[in-house]
Amino acid sequence: MRHLRVHLRKSKLFKDYRDEDLYHLLQRLRYRVSTFAEGQTVAFEGAPCSHLGIVLTGEVQVQKISESGNILIVDRLPPGSIFGEVIIFSQQLQYPATITASDHETAIMFIAAGEIVNLCRTDPQFMERFLGLLSDKILMLNRKIEGMSRRTIRQKVAGFLLDEYRKQKRLQLDLDLTRKDMADHLGIPRPSLSRELGNMKDEGLIDFHRSTMKIHCIDALEACLLT
Repeated sequence: MRHLRVHLRKSKLFKDYRDEDLYHLLQRLRYRVSTFAEGQTVAFEGAPCSHLGIVLTGEVQVQKISESGNILIVDRLPPGSIFGEVIIFSQQLQYPATITASDHETAIMFIAAGEIVNLCRTDPQFMERFLGLLSDKILMLNRKIEGMSRRTIRQKVAGFLLDEYRKQKRLQLDLDLTRKDMADHLGIPRPSLSRELGNMKDEGLIDFHRSTMKIHCIDALEACLLT
């Protein structure tokens, strides 16, 4: 159980718990931990969702599959990430996207909706964290809606880099994405992405080498969103 507590502290829900308190919480909490191989489906789009999931080890991808079979990577969830927290208390109770393990050894902790309700009733610290988690998810969805409203490839790329700048709080960005992953995330063809990145580099907006990108001018990137 000690390894489980170490992994749980990577999540927003449990990061501030003392080891002793987390131990006693797990003693009374009903949960299950499942492991998945790379490429294995955790949940299909449209499948019933009654549990909150916490990624303990490995990584999962949130994917949307088009009618033509193309896969769009909506999000990547590293250790500590949580999914299903909004769905389990909604009217629909279905996964809106397919979730797939993208690491060779991915472990996920599942907690039923009823257990979450009990924790909120008995543990004010947990309730505060859970409400904060829901608020963050709403803000994140708003940003995704903004991204979907961007029409040009330059707007999509500029918006992505600005989001990363806000998260990493520095001009030199370390991106844990291949060009293909980035193109899938933005919903654009990879050659179009590479061409636009090259154009932005030639214009002095950015520079890049492998997985590192450097923003030369924040104001110029923000101006790209308005054109």
